[in-house]
Amino acid sequence: MEDRLLAVLERHWPALKTESAAVRASAGLDLFALLYSVPLAVAGLVWLAAATDLSWLQAVWPILLLLAVFLALFMSLNFFFFIEAPDHRTSQFASSFESMVIWSAVFLFGPTMLWLSLLADAISYGRRFLRTDLTDQRLETLRNFAQTVAGTSLAGLIALSLYTRWGGAFPIAGLAPGAVLPAVGATLVHMLLQSMIYLVMLVYVVARESLYYAREPGFLRTFAWGLTIAMGAITLVELFAVLAAGLYIENGPAVYFVFLLGLLMVSWLAHRLSLYLERSQQRSRELSRLEELGRAILNAPADASTLPDLLSEHVAGMFSHSQMEICIFPDDVLFHD
Repeated sequence: MEDRLLAVLERHWPALKTESAAVRASAGLDLFALLYSVPLAVAGLVWLAAATDLSWLQAVWPILLLLAVFLALFMSLNFFFFIEAPDHRTSQFASSFESMVIWSAVFLFGPTMLWLSLLADAISYGRRFLRTDLTDQRLETLRNFAQTVAGTSLAGLIALSLYTRWGGAFPIAGLAPGAVLPAVGATLVHMLLQSMIYLVMLVYVVARESLYYAREPGFLRTFAWGLTIAMGAITLVELFAVLAAGLYIENGPAVYFVFLLGLLMVSWLAHRLSLYLERSQQRSRELSRLEELGRAILNAPADASTLPDLLSEHVAGMFSHSQMEICIFPDDVLFHD
C-alpha cells in the first residue's frame, strides 16, 4: 500500500522522488489519512445538511453573533504542549476552548450550530493552506481539515443522536442530573469517535513496519501519548460546555457570557504560558545541540572532511519544524534539511 500511495503522489508531485525518507513517509501517511477521512467528512456534511434547521435563526442571531466573536477569540488563543521523542524530534499538540463554545451552543440550539465550527475551521485551514507553497505542508493541511470535518460533523451527529435517544433535548433542560448525564455521555462518545479517526493513522503505522515512522525511535509512544493528552484536554473542555449550556438555561445569557469571559482570561493565560514554554524548550534544545556539535567539531579532522556528516547528525534536531541549508558560498552545500 505504501508504494502505491507514493506512486500516486509522485505523479502529481514529481519532486517527492528526491525527498528524504522522512518526508516521503509523512506524505504517504497524510495521503492515506486523507483518503479515509474524506468519505467520512462527506457523509457527515450530508447528514448535517439534512439535520439543519434555520427556522430559529432570526430569533437568536444576536446570540450567534456574540458566539462567533468568542469563537474567533478562543481560536486565536490556543494552548499547546510538546512531546519529545528519543531522537530529539518533537510533536506539537494544540487545543483551545473553541470546542466548548460550539458544543455549548449545540446543546442550546441544536446540531445546526455545528456549521459555525465548520465555517471557522474552513477559514482557519484555508489561511494555513494559502500561507505556504510547500506541497508537503499543503497535503498535511488538507489531511487535518478532512479529519476535523469528519470529527465535527459525523462524530458529532452520532453523539447527538445518542444524546436525544438517552432523553436529551435542545435546548438542554438545565443542570439537573437527568439533563446533564445524557449530555456528558454524548460528549464522551464524541471524543471517543474523534480519537478513533486519528487512531487509524497509528494503526497504519504499526501495520506497515517498513514505514519510516515505524523505525523512528519512540515515534509510536510519542504519538500515542500526545494524542491521549490532547484528546483528554479537549474532553475536559467540552465537559465545560455542558455546564455553560446549563448556566444559560437556568440563569440567562448574561451569566453564560460572563462564564465565557472568565474562560477567555484562562485561555489567554494558558496561551501565554504555552508560548513561554515553547521558547524555553527551543532555547534549551538549541544550546544542548550546539554544545554537542561544538565538541564533535573539535574532535573531528582539521580538514573538515567529516563536517557534512556532523552537521547532518546534530543540526537536524536542533530547530523543530524548520527548513535549513548550510553551505560554503556559492554552491558547496554542506547540509540541507
